[in-house]
Amino acid sequence: MERAKEVGVRKVMGAEQRQLIRQFITEAACVNLAALLLAYALVGIALPGLNTLSGLSLNVGYILQSWFFALLLGLWITGTLLSGFYPALVLSSFKPLSIVKGKLKSSSGGNLLRKSLVMFQFTASVGLIAGTLIVFKQINFMLKGDIGMNIDQVLVIERPGIRQQGEQYGDAIQLFRNTLKESSSITSVSLSGTIPGKLREFKVTAKRYDAPADEKIIARINSMDYGFIDVFKMKLLAGRVFSEDFVADQDTSAVITASAARSLGFATPEEAIGQTITLPDFTNFIVMGVVNDYHQVSLKSPLEPTIFYCDLYGGEFYSIRIATSDMASTLSTVKTAWDKAFPGNPFDYFFLDDYFNEQYKNEQRFGLLFSTFAILAVVIGCIGLLGLSSYTAVQRTKEIGIRKVLGSTNTGIITLLSREYVMLIGIATLIAIPLIYLIMSQWIQNFTYHTEIGILEFIVAGGAVLFVALLTVSFQTLRAARANPVNSLRYE
Repeated sequence: MERAKEVGVRKVMGAEQRQLIRQFITEAACVNLAALLLAYALVGIALPGLNTLSGLSLNVGYILQSWFFALLLGLWITGTLLSGFYPALVLSSFKPLSIVKGKLKSSSGGNLLRKSLVMFQFTASVGLIAGTLIVFKQINFMLKGDIGMNIDQVLVIERPGIRQQGEQYGDAIQLFRNTLKESSSITSVSLSGTIPGKLREFKVTAKRYDAPADEKIIARINSMDYGFIDVFKMKLLAGRVFSEDFVADQDTSAVITASAARSLGFATPEEAIGQTITLPDFTNFIVMGVVNDYHQVSLKSPLEPTIFYCDLYGGEFYSIRIATSDMASTLSTVKTAWDKAFPGNPFDYFFLDDYFNEQYKNEQRFGLLFSTFAILAVVIGCIGLLGLSSYTAVQRTKEIGIRKVLGSTNTGIITLLSREYVMLIGIATLIAIPLIYLIMSQWIQNFTYHTEIGILEFIVAGGAVLFVALLTVSFQTLRAARANPVNSLRYE
């Protein structure tokens, strides 16, 4: 309003429309240039944090390239024209006498533009908040999903790099197992070819012994010892697992998962017991047991059939189930046993649940980026809404005064002024729902196992934006409602 009066005075003093437009564009160019320089400096400062958040490795040299400067120049020119030319054209077209007398009325087109811009900002805010909720819902679904094994409280150590040969190495492994089993804080120990979360692929072709050659399947293969099932708490569906009571298990027997049994053509787990399966590139095995399916890798990928063979000494990873919360004491016990069995080897360990969940690091980073952009969108939207609410309060000053003289309460005035913003956010939410639903539906299909997108995410997003928006305009609406009606009626 003050700027409009300035334009009116200048027009009365003989300023031409072309001069006014040139002045507005010059001012807009200076403001946009200052904003670009500030943003450029902030990018340089924030780059390390962005790299940490996104997992990228950008450096300052990346924003010193010629194409980036060309992009900045384009943004500067576009921003200058959008923020300078249109306001200059509108204000310079008003009659100067009306402006000076304070009788300037905003056009319906101008009001529509302001409301549309604010509504666009809040559509983006609602969409980004809803998207953030969906991303973290999917991440939580995967982190808490049942992978078919219990990997909590499992300590893993990779096999020693320096080791004895032949029977001496076998004796060292047995010594390590026996020493650990003496501790009450350790319930079971296992040596296996791979562990859940290890992306190393061991796959073979397999078929039933009596099946045609073209009925082969592709299955994962893994070695296990006698303690594997106890460590990972898998369920035995039929038959038995490997046992030291059956020495021949190491050469002749296999344990398969339920999906492997189905893929091989067995109608039930019980039907597979005692049957011979052929691994053309490996050997023949007699199926001794069928266990539940498990996810070797994350829930982003489908289940795969797995075949286990018995190997007591050739595995790659020691998995140790811990039954106590006193980790310091237990780690000391394990280290002592390790140093005793494998002297000269470093004691490097990790916990299996942390290792397995590393597979979801990219999704977690994506969620953090999404939430960061959502917060920025809300802040920008609130700034726009603050300007709109200030303008609306000024435009309706006399109306507010008249309503107070006629008996309206402060609550009634606040409700009157806030109703418009509630409507804008309601429309923004309705626009955001189908858009973000389509986008996130496509994203969530990248996961074989995923959660469902519900209406709750959109309700929470709309409610959060509405709360923040009303908090933003509360100062303006409260000040307008508490203003002296006499002063309001005298306002020009």
